[in-house]
Amino acid sequence: MIPADPNSPEFGSAIADEIPDAIIWVQPVHDAEGSISDFKVGYANRSANRIINHPRGPLPGLFIRRDGVPTAEAGERNYQHFLEVYRTVETRDFRFTTGEGREMETVRRIYADGVLSITRDRRAQREAERKEREQTELLNGIIRNAPAGIEVYEAVRDAAGEIADFEIRLYNEVLHELTGIPEEARRSLTFRQLLQRLHSEEIFERYRHTAESGEPFTLEYFVTETNAWIYLSVVKLGDGFLIIISDYTALRQTQQQLEQTVAELRRSNQSLEEFAYAASHDLQEPLRKINTFSQQLRQELAAQLNDRQQDMFHRIGNATRRMRHLIEDLLAYAQVGMDNLNPGMVDLKLVVQQVLQDLETSIQETGARISADPLPVLQGDERQLRQLFHNLLGNALKYRVPGRVPEIELRCSRHRSMGMPFPAGTDYFDFEIRDNGIGFHAEHSEKIFQVFQRLHGRNEYEGTGVGLAIVQKVLQNHRGRITAEGKPGEGALFRVQLPV
Repeated sequence: MIPADPNSPEFGSAIADEIPDAIIWVQPVHDAEGSISDFKVGYANRSANRIINHPRGPLPGLFIRRDGVPTAEAGERNYQHFLEVYRTVETRDFRFTTGEGREMETVRRIYADGVLSITRDRRAQREAERKEREQTELLNGIIRNAPAGIEVYEAVRDAAGEIADFEIRLYNEVLHELTGIPEEARRSLTFRQLLQRLHSEEIFERYRHTAESGEPFTLEYFVTETNAWIYLSVVKLGDGFLIIISDYTALRQTQQQLEQTVAELRRSNQSLEEFAYAASHDLQEPLRKINTFSQQLRQELAAQLNDRQQDMFHRIGNATRRMRHLIEDLLAYAQVGMDNLNPGMVDLKLVVQQVLQDLETSIQETGARISADPLPVLQGDERQLRQLFHNLLGNALKYRVPGRVPEIELRCSRHRSMGMPFPAGTDYFDFEIRDNGIGFHAEHSEKIFQVFQRLHGRNEYEGTGVGLAIVQKVLQNHRGRITAEGKPGEGALFRVQLPV
């Protein structure tokens, strides 16, 4: 416990005992002839007694030479060093090893007609130096072998303390390969001059801003000397910044190829949609004439037609009707792809009510039971969303099991994405349209969304195989997605997911 009175001798002694360094004070011992024959320990703090750990106990009262302090082997040398300091009155450094093998570092100076010795255990210092060397070697190894170019700059400030330029402090060899600037030129140029060679003087302010504010930035540019794209990442480091430079060429080429492929696909899809629209539109008039002329011909020849001829005219009528439906569906599919979205707030409750009114005849004929959750208002194209629910609910009515009353459920819930099916944090609505109809095999869960894909013959169920393709196109336009599940004879479940 440290005494409360700072003027008392015990106060200073207690303070010294708290210091980790070994502190001892010795006085010269003279022989009969007046020569200094030894030095006697007059004071030793707690650390000195602990570190030296002399076999005779506490150090005060022991003689450096006679008792062998710190050890019998080192006593004489220690005595000579004390003697040298005492005679020359000069501060000297001294190193010795304790009996336990610990290397000690000592500073000695004259104090109050004696010699004050302050000793520090160099073990911790040497361990810290070793770790520092290892870390330095590791860092240098990482920098040397890194696939990216690395350079560190330190600010050069003017008399007012403002950043005037930057001076290079560290770099690796990869840097020269990526930038095309040889080492000699990099060392001889100031940072401003280097920027003029690579970019422009104006970009200097971005580097200065990073060094002052700590705000990082990135940059990419083309190096004509190496015919490569370079990507830079700049972050603050000390009173300057660190630059990491990567070869961006392969990624840039891949990106450009991908963008080119996407553009070509868009042009191709647009051409196909325009062709489908034009072809469907142009086919309507010839088909209308075929239907009209065949009906007129049937009426004019009605008295002369036998049963076989009547059947042929009946087949012509059925074929033209199917063709008309096919053309109409093809037009609808092409228009979904061609039309620009007309976004607005859409009340899905009203949309579904309108769809059920359109399907009222089928609902009454089949006795279908339809239940729906409260539906939200969301952003979208009202006409396309009406198409979506019309096709899904219409299919649930159409593909029913003969003799079974259709039961259709429309469920809705809101969720927040954890990364799937939308980016994390995105809110979305999940709609489930479930029926008890004929269903389908699991292997057809993706095929049914392809254009003109039918799982049943037209004698069993009417349709052109375009409805679900339109549904998928609508969802693509709204950044949504759809999946389907089914079991033969038990029904189907269509799950529609739309971001909020």
